[in-house]
Amino acid sequence: MTRKLFWILFLAILVFGFLLRIIPTQGNNFYFTIDQGNEAIHSREFWERGKLLTRGPETGIRGIFTLPGWYYFVSLGYWIFDKHPFGALFMVIVLNVLLTGVVMWQIRKHVNWWTALTIGAALQIQWAFYDTSRYAFNPFLLVACGFGLVFLLTSFLRGKAWHYMYAAIPVGLAFNAEIAGAAAMGVFYILFGAWAWFRKKLTLRTYFLSAFLLPGIFVLKMAWDAFRVWQATNTLPESNLNTFGGTNFLGVGRAFLEIVRDASIPQSTLLGVLGMLGVLGLFLRQKTQNTFVKNFVFLSLALYIVTFLFLGGSRGWQDWHDLFLPPLLFVSLLLVLWSIPQKAGFLLFTLIVGAQVVHFAGRYNEYLKPSDDPGILANQVRVVDWVYQNAENNGFNVYTYSQNKYDDHYQYVFWWYGRDAYKYLPCEYSFLPKAIKYLYVTGSELSVYSEPKLGCDKFVFLIMEPEVSGWDQKAWFEEAKTNTELLEEVTLGKIRIQKREYPDKISLSGFLDRLMV
Repeated sequence: MTRKLFWILFLAILVFGFLLRIIPTQGNNFYFTIDQGNEAIHSREFWERGKLLTRGPETGIRGIFTLPGWYYFVSLGYWIFDKHPFGALFMVIVLNVLLTGVVMWQIRKHVNWWTALTIGAALQIQWAFYDTSRYAFNPFLLVACGFGLVFLLTSFLRGKAWHYMYAAIPVGLAFNAEIAGAAAMGVFYILFGAWAWFRKKLTLRTYFLSAFLLPGIFVLKMAWDAFRVWQATNTLPESNLNTFGGTNFLGVGRAFLEIVRDASIPQSTLLGVLGMLGVLGLFLRQKTQNTFVKNFVFLSLALYIVTFLFLGGSRGWQDWHDLFLPPLLFVSLLLVLWSIPQKAGFLLFTLIVGAQVVHFAGRYNEYLKPSDDPGILANQVRVVDWVYQNAENNGFNVYTYSQNKYDDHYQYVFWWYGRDAYKYLPCEYSFLPKAIKYLYVTGSELSVYSEPKLGCDKFVFLIMEPEVSGWDQKAWFEEAKTNTELLEEVTLGKIRIQKREYPDKISLSGFLDRLMV
């Protein structure tokens, strides 16, 4: 293959991956949930008011936050797309497409062009990888960080000593995405460095500087916060769901078997695990192995094991903590398949990629269809349109029952879309009347997020997503409808909307209309 043809096919795969991700998002058909709304609210402080952000999203453990890099990352997308939530998703899509390019470039450099192109194309139809660019979610950055870490350590093992220090960069960036997964990478990085020092591949000075001193500058505050939370958890077991109060190796172990499934044969955990073990067995029997492939595979497996031990050592595991592992194991598996005897490797490659294609096609087809999911931005825009169109050019209050108590997604959609399309904002928009918004919506007291508005004493709209356990919708409803009377109720998809009016503002004509009914 000529160099020119390789780059043509290289770009074709990137364009294919980009279109595969962009097409389903048309018409706002992508998730904009409470998490994305919260991140949009915080990010706008930077690109709307120029406020420097010093911490990122809160983790699953109350009081512990990531570094702020994620907010700055998505802010670029919001700026490019003029505040549209698609901007954040666009940045994630571009990142994963560029990551595909890096993967192909590295494999071409150290293996061959054919393997690079086939793995790059196959990676586009692995659902576990594709799924990390369906919406803007800060842990998705872990995928690029995981590949960066493994590539740099692979390069270090090939004799580039300073690449161990460079590998601290993706580890540090991971702490801007998600703490648990980043910490697992950090532990792996430290353990690998200790092994390299013991094998005299790394000086003690470089190891200490790379693994402890420089990273410590960035994560010291998070480490201190984690220590304080750990102390509180031990003293009061009910705090933070007792994250540090025990182990969960059994539950995490089941999830890690599913990771192997997602990386091989996604239809069956048993077949996936057996397939992975069989392929690795054939690889180990090979007398000659490509150095890059061997290093990449064993580093990925070592990271898998360390992450399992780290996450299983607490009760705080969530499925996004390890989402960087399925793509790494998938690429490792395909590299191995191109390294074993040609006939067996080709047959197994066809089987595994075929299983991935079938799985991907089914999931992707579902993704293309319109959904009534309350978390889809298109449905939220429909709700906001209905509210404004039935406000009769009056000001109004709106209260939202969402599946996580707070209404961050509607906070942003009313401000971004409602204000622009209808030229005014609700008088009060929150999860309950008289809620203290500045406690959960940063900057909400500022006029830039609350003006302009019209008269505020006529209509009330209640937006109700499906009820979830732990957040009593009936109790919420009784409080939200206080001193109002129902005028109209509609259901848009799974979202109920009530138009209500304050009794002393009911018009005479409206009163007579009700008597006639």
